[in-house]
Amino acid sequence: MQRGKGVGIKKTDISRPDPIMFFQVLSIFHHVTPLSLHPPSSLRSAMRRAVIGHCLIGLLWYNFLPFNYSLADTSGNPSDKVWQHTSHSMTRSDHRDSFTGMEFVFVKCGCFIMGDTFGDGYFAEGPVHQVCLDDFYIGRYEVTQGQWKAIMGNSPACPDHKDNYPVGSVSYDDVQRFIANLNQMTGQKYRLPTEAEWEYACRSGGGKERYAGFSNTNDLFRYANFCDVNCQHDWTAGDQDDGYTHAAPVGTYKPNSLGLYDMSGNVWEWVADWFGSQYYDESPINNPQGSDAGSERVIRGGCWLSGPWYPRCSYRFSFTPSSGEEDIGFRLAKEK
Repeated sequence: MQRGKGVGIKKTDISRPDPIMFFQVLSIFHHVTPLSLHPPSSLRSAMRRAVIGHCLIGLLWYNFLPFNYSLADTSGNPSDKVWQHTSHSMTRSDHRDSFTGMEFVFVKCGCFIMGDTFGDGYFAEGPVHQVCLDDFYIGRYEVTQGQWKAIMGNSPACPDHKDNYPVGSVSYDDVQRFIANLNQMTGQKYRLPTEAEWEYACRSGGGKERYAGFSNTNDLFRYANFCDVNCQHDWTAGDQDDGYTHAAPVGTYKPNSLGLYDMSGNVWEWVADWFGSQYYDESPINNPQGSDAGSERVIRGGCWLSGPWYPRCSYRFSFTPSSGEEDIGFRLAKEK
């Protein structure tokens, strides 16, 4: 099936019935059965108790099993929405912004070894070092073009891309203006993730993962939009096909174990830190914030134009904060 045309309901688990239909059936049973059969009052009471019990079981089922119906735009028209079936549900510890609908995954505090743990990186990815982080939230998806337009009123990305595509062509300075507007509208304290937070989340909470959720380069097309057979460059991976020549709608590929999508590939992502090629030599253990000053800000994750080496979780790149390119976007973070 050709990707990029806006698939309606994408089901990753078809073995379970629709929970909404489940409640509708229970409701019909509750209201119709006693009227049609006219059972004795004692039996009616028992039946009502059974219905209530099943509703409670259904409620637990709906909230805690690993699936969720989330609103997704597959046409680019904000009024034309469908329910998209996703593999990761919002848990009680996650956060959904009531103004924009952005989903944030709760990331538990912890320590990990940051940097080139596989030994296939370059000098700025080392030395590997221990980092410990406090709890934080990070966006499940990259910020979309539709979300950018809702806050900023314009569309800086490719006009052919619909609202469910990641926003691109935004500078670091543009992103800071977006965050200031969003925080003023919502009363929240959103921000960019630090470089350490980003890598910790990319590696599913600090695990030893080369890419976001996996390590085998041959599986890139399942998890990431990168320079594959659709990409006409010398560094193309011609034996893989992710289905897109340019950016893909957010959430198209498999997530990592935290339920985060597109942390490898699709668009580069701005993070908060100034770039320092030797920063890892002096990085503090607890909640590092990056260099005190610099000329470029860090971007992470690679993009649809990147060869397989760049979407690695440890790869560090940088860009002038006042400039933007079509393959640079971002995702947000939030304090607990």
